[in-house]
Amino acid sequence: MALTKSLECLKECSTPIKLEDRENLVHCVSTSLCSKVVSSSRDLLAPIAVDAVMSLVDIENDTNVDLNDIRIVKKKGGTIDDTAIVDGLVFSELKPSKRAGGPSRKENAKIAVIQFCLSSPKTDIENSISIKTHQDIDRILREEKKYIAKMIVKIIKSGANVVFI
Repeated sequence: MALTKSLECLKECSTPIKLEDRENLVHCVSTSLCSKVVSSSRDLLAPIAVDAVMSLVDIENDTNVDLNDIRIVKKKGGTIDDTAIVDGLVFSELKPSKRAGGPSRKENAKIAVIQFCLSSPKTDIENSISIKTHQDIDRILREEKKYIAKMIVKIIKSGANVVFI
């Protein structure tokens, strides 16, 4: 009974907010930040939080957002005033490999971001391979090269001219 009465009271005193009303959303987030450690920076953080969530929500079809799709990257040495929202990918403190011999600048780049290494696959279970002749070693190396070449061909066919691994 207490739950039912509580829900009734909450519905009576609540004010619906439309997702299109950014100003009210920012105000609500700012209010919720008042009790947090970052309360002094709520005027900066509230609009960033609203914009981050609203960039993911499809207002017409869905009002739920998976907050795991928003990544917060903390950097040492900055202040909270340096906080910014970045739409896309951020690669920080990464330098191109000089050993690979590739360029450090590319105009009109078509970037492929891959989450695997360009190497032959490793098995998940322990196993042993019996190699008896030099031909066996050569055959294994050829198969590994063929596997890697197939991956490279797929990347080239995608039109990418820059690859981030």
